[in-house]
Amino acid sequence: MGVQVKFDKGAVGAVHTHDIHDQLAICLKGSFEIDLNGVKTIIKQGDAFLALKGSPHGVVALEQDSMLLDTFNPYRADFVGKKQ
Repeated sequence: MGVQVKFDKGAVGAVHTHDIHDQLAICLKGSFEIDLNGVKTIIKQGDAFLALKGSPHGVVALEQDSMLLDTFNPYRADFVGKKQ
């Protein structure tokens, strides 16, 4: 499942984990500070990060209109209103 997410500069995707989902996030535009397993790095357009289930991860948008393509496996039932 893929979800495109657009961020204002300074917007925060708080650090969190997923119980059953692996998440691959690809930076489509702008840049982000990524916190993955307590390690902070910067990604820019074309870069990606992988957060396996149970891995703490979060982002901060460093530029206006920064964009991620978040992909999830298995799909996020909560995003489509179904129980999993």
